[in-house]
Amino acid sequence: MELISCIRNFPKHCKTAFQNIWRNGVMSVSSIFAVTITLLLIAVIGVIAINVQDVTYSIEDSLTIYVKMDREISDKQAQEILPDIEKIDGVKKRHFHLRKMNWIK
Repeated sequence: MELISCIRNFPKHCKTAFQNIWRNGVMSVSSIFAVTITLLLIAVIGVIAINVQDVTYSIEDSLTIYVKMDREISDKQAQEILPDIEKIDGVKKRHFHLRKMNWIK
């Protein structure tokens, strides 16, 4: 029985709601403004957070670390160190580049 009376009185409730919105226009506009500003702030913060996360992942993927070894080390000793470097967590690949420098005396 209550459901039928609610459905029957629905147009009256809508009419009353619109009358109150019209009568209290300043409060209605200020509440609409407050909700709009809040939603915009949430959207801007969300976009910034997503961009920071994307930049962080990009930096992680492009990170390169160069290891310098002592010049007095032999090639054999340098090759023995490479497996230890591969065991470090996060190392995806390693590249050994031998560069002998001849100093002019």
